[in-house]
Amino acid sequence: MSLRAHILTVLTVLTLLASVALGHGCVPATGTPTCNNSDDPPVAVDGGIQCDLPFDPRDPGEPSGRFAVKVVQYVHVNAAGIVETDTIGTAMGYADLEYDPATGSGQLTLKMCELLVPKMEIPGQPDPTIFTIPHHTLELVEPGVTTFTLGDERTCADFTTGPAVILMAVRLSDHLLDPLPSDAQSQTCPGPEALNCLYDVDLDTKPAATIVAQNVPGLEVDEVYATLRAWVALDGLVGRPDLVVGQATFGLDLAVVGCRIEPLGGGDLRTCNDTEIDVLDQVTPTFDQTPGVDSTFQALRVPPDTDCQTIIAEADALFGR
Repeated sequence: MSLRAHILTVLTVLTLLASVALGHGCVPATGTPTCNNSDDPPVAVDGGIQCDLPFDPRDPGEPSGRFAVKVVQYVHVNAAGIVETDTIGTAMGYADLEYDPATGSGQLTLKMCELLVPKMEIPGQPDPTIFTIPHHTLELVEPGVTTFTLGDERTCADFTTGPAVILMAVRLSDHLLDPLPSDAQSQTCPGPEALNCLYDVDLDTKPAATIVAQNVPGLEVDEVYATLRAWVALDGLVGRPDLVVGQATFGLDLAVVGCRIEPLGGGDLRTCNDTEIDVLDQVTPTFDQTPGVDSTFQALRVPPDTDCQTIIAEADALFGR
């Protein structure tokens, strides 16, 4: 079954269940994603799909339209063999879509508002290891830009994008493929035009980006300084004039360049030495797509002035729990 057919089938089943459970609406005909076989406009049931309606990614009279985006990532985590497990992470942001009807394609600019790094359950450790990227840091990170194509200017058309790459505290020649800098002493950018180097993105006088750390195995670390690359590519369909859904392919790379530690036996917090940084680097996990499990995305049209604070505060209302 094709991706498009798979998504249509899932959404049709959800629509049917909602109709039966609530006792109203209509039931789609077998083999069709809409609620009637006449020339009448298709009817949505509780936010279900609506096929064959006009769709333009742009807002009326504007060059672009804004969509709140949530990606649910099914992640395989491996931390130097100490822990290897499958878990779930999420990312939220907004995408501005500039569309050219003549080509059926356009530019997608993705602003990351929240990136929840998956927690790690460590054997023998009562609490999970958690890395938290502060919202104020992500506000300072440049958006990722990619292209998208639209199969038709009607709902239920295919929607696909290239990878939108978010770089945190690093400037690279090739955003997707170049390795992340990992040495603050030798790879700090000498100026704003330099490439393949790291910089203090959150302006706190500490190298790279400051990430809050909890329960790091073997080290009493409360801050990790790191560079990060997150990317996502979307492959789905237009479910309604205000909704695009489908599968997401993602990547998440993290390179530790330093940390802050509480010495054994107590005392003032201090900067980690090279040995401690090496230990932290070894237990810093890698994140990959869980084999055989598709990550998903929702993109919901929102007003053009919608910002990160609004999306985070209203996430449950926008995307559901």
